[in-house]
Parts: sequence; structure tokens; C-alpha cells
Amino acid sequence: MSSVSVFVDDATRGRFPNVCVKTGAPSDGVVRIEKYSGGLGFAWLLIFLGPVGWIVLLALAAMSRREVLTVRVPMSIAAEAQEPRLARQRAIALFACLGLVTAAILQLHPVPVEVWAGAAGVAAIVAIGFHGAMLFTQIGVELDASRRWVTLSRVDPAFAAAVDADLAHRELTAH
Repeated sequence: MSSVSVFVDDATRGRFPNVCVKTGAPSDGVVRIEKYSGGLGFAWLLIFLGPVGWIVLLALAAMSRREVLTVRVPMSIAAEAQEPRLARQRAIALFACLGLVTAAILQLHPVPVEVWAGAAGVAAIVAIGFHGAMLFTQIGVELDASRRWVTLSRVDPAFAAAVDADLAHRELTAH
């Protein structure tokens, strides 16, 4: 996987070559990616401090400023379908885990609790695996400190090369 940096205007308007960001093949669609920033982060741990922590957390939440950066990238329909499929598989594994934990707690069948707990652990590991696969396949979007450049990471090398060639071509024609 590669990464490429582009102007914010190009990223938000989707001014990219017609090359799929994930596969490098010709693109037949455009996908919106939203990057959120400015949340509370680890401040949620203030919940554990009781009423004083709750008040501080509410004050921080009222003062925090949440920003959204929306980027449009070219993507093939096949590559676009991969992400919801992984999310669906993760949800199924999580529901299986919850069902198995519930069965263990309620002891619905004459099966030992250890078997239910072991099966729930396996389902949880599968759900974590699908979540990791989702994170690995998602396109990374980062805005630099000057707020002029967006870096797209985990992109196909062919897409990165096409973007670099397009930027070089635009610079040559601008002069």
C-alpha cells in the first residue's frame, strides 16, 4: 500500500484520475470518505470520577469543536462492496458472541458454561479479526497542520502513481 498527498480542494472536490483508490483498476464510481476530528478522546474516562468527572466531561463536551473533512475518491463498485460486507460479518460475529454469553448466563441447555464461554470467546476473536480487516482496508485520510494538504494512505500504488502524474501534468500546463 502507498500514500499520496494532494491539495484539500482536489480531495474535497474529487479531482482525481479515474483510477480506483483501492485496486488501481479503472474506476466506475466515486465514494465519500468522512474524517472526523476534535472529539473528546480519552476524556470519557472522567465518567469514572463520579459527579465531579461528569460535570468536567459535560463542560469539555460543550466546549469541544468537532470538524468533518469529506473527501471524494474514485473507487470501483467491487471494492466499494467489500467494506459493508466486512461490517456485516463483524456484526454477525458480535451478535453470535452476545447470544453465546447470554446462553452461558441463562444456562439454556445442559451444556457446561465453559463450552458457552469458550464459543463466545472464539466469536469475539472473530469479530475483532473482522474489525481489524476493516481498519486495514479503509483508506486513511489525514489533514496536515497547515490545513492545505490531505494525505491519503493505504491506497493502491497505481492510484498514487496516477495522482502524482496528474499533479505533475497540471504543474506543467499551469506555467
